Amino acid sequence: MRALLLLFLLGLSCGLCSAQNPDAASIKVDEGIKLHDQQDYKKALKKYDEALKLDNDNLTAMVEKALTLNAMNEFEKSAALCQEVIEKHNGAKEAPSVYVTYGNCMDQLKRPEASLRVYDKGISVLPTSYMLHFNKGITLVGMDSVDSAMRCFERSARYNPYHPGTQNAMGRMLIGKKKSIPGTLALCRFFVLEPESPRAKENLSIIMRDLQSNSSRTKEGGVNIQVDASMLRDSTDTVHVENDFRDEELVWSTMKGMDLFGALTQALKAMDDKKEGTTTINLDAAAPTSPMGLKGKLDELASLLKDGRAKNHGFQWDYYAAWLIALKEAEHTEALAYLAFANTDDKEVRKWFKENEKKVGAFYGWDKEYTNQYLKAKGGE
Repeated sequence: MRALLLLFLLGLSCGLCSAQNPDAASIKVDEGIKLHDQQDYKKALKKYDEALKLDNDNLTAMVEKALTLNAMNEFEKSAALCQEVIEKHNGAKEAPSVYVTYGNCMDQLKRPEASLRVYDKGISVLPTSYMLHFNKGITLVGMDSVDSAMRCFERSARYNPYHPGTQNAMGRMLIGKKKSIPGTLALCRFFVLEPESPRAKENLSIIMRDLQSNSSRTKEGGVNIQVDASMLRDSTDTVHVENDFRDEELVWSTMKGMDLFGALTQALKAMDDKKEGTTTINLDAAAPTSPMGLKGKLDELASLLKDGRAKNHGFQWDYYAAWLIALKEAEHTEALAYLAFANTDDKEVRKWFKENEKKVGAFYGWDKEYTNQYLKAKGGE
């Protein structure tokens, strides 16, 4: 009897061992990921299910299956699987992406409050996960909670300065709020991280429009420079609040308009010198629509920010303004300006990159060192 019982237990044990085969399951998961990347989602799901038969509750298989279900718009199923992952894997510290997938499902199901709860739960487990802060910010933007979204993007940028999506969101949102200076700097930071992409092309257009947004020609041939009244201080307003660029924005508005004013002055002088006949003047050339034109504006902006740095504070001053000031002092504004135009088909831009590989490499080396020093200094915050 004992012998029969022992044989039974050994057989049961072997059966359990054969049912759990993590190595074979891993192969199936890899196959599923490749199929997902090829957008063959149904076959990918089959591979993940096969993996789960080989290794019950395989974390990677569950996470990838949830991601594929999300891509198939099976948001309810994906969310349920995400919840199962979190419950079975001790908060899923090993897989922070499951919270991102879960939160995205809630967004797609038009349940933003539930999405925020998911991200907050994930952040409580993984407080330094930039993707959780970033995606929470995206949800908040959709809820018109712009200030709260900005805080999330700031945390994302602090935890991962190399995430282009964060810089893209920050820059576009700041420009939209008529905060030209920090918005321009965020988009410049984006160009460093993602210089050649459809988003880069769009962001260059945004910067060009902003640089020309407050100046216009009159019918009489003059120049109008518009200034936002909200940037004007009265005699009692002496407090510099967090991320306060009002004084600098006022000067910057005038400096942007002076490009057109300067071009008009030169045009009138040229016409006066000619005295007779006609003269064709292209005032649109006054805009910094070339890398060197943008370099000139960045140099002006860096000098302006350096003058106001001591009396101001906040993330945007510490993160963006200080970066541009240091970048100019290291003589890298030319490389930055050309990176902003890297998404264009301009032959002169391509030529510059071929002739200045060392200059671009030196810039990226400097930026990496600067960023590492920033992270080290801010590590305790």
